[in-house]
Amino acid sequence: MGIEDIPLMQLIMKNGRPFELSDDRTYASKFVQIIHEPSATTYIYTNADWNSHQGVFNYFCARLTQIHGISADEENNFKAKGGGGMLISLDGQLILFEGVSRRFGKYNKELVQPVAERFRDQYFPNAKIEFK
Repeated sequence: MGIEDIPLMQLIMKNGRPFELSDDRTYASKFVQIIHEPSATTYIYTNADWNSHQGVFNYFCARLTQIHGISADEENNFKAKGGGGMLISLDGQLILFEGVSRRFGKYNKELVQPVAERFRDQYFPNAKIEFK
């Protein structure tokens, strides 16, 4: 597996379980905007187990190695560039990005929005995306 196999947006539920459409509850988590600098690729990564953006980013780095065999060290240039909170409403009609990470600063809406729209189109085609 290579860098091209890393999902651009990934939601992780409690206990490391990937988010599933059959989950019948609101999904709320911190998210981190991650940039792979050589390719200028933006990733959005969430994890409901972590109460800190640093924890979410560390988990992303650990999964890179565990699942994709890619080290997230300085050589590979994966950088957390912002963060906030993310919510998907119970009925799947709203995907909300809001807030700011004290550790990484405010996410860049212009970079996050296209990734969120691709995710929405694939999983929640009728959802509205909001940024606050």
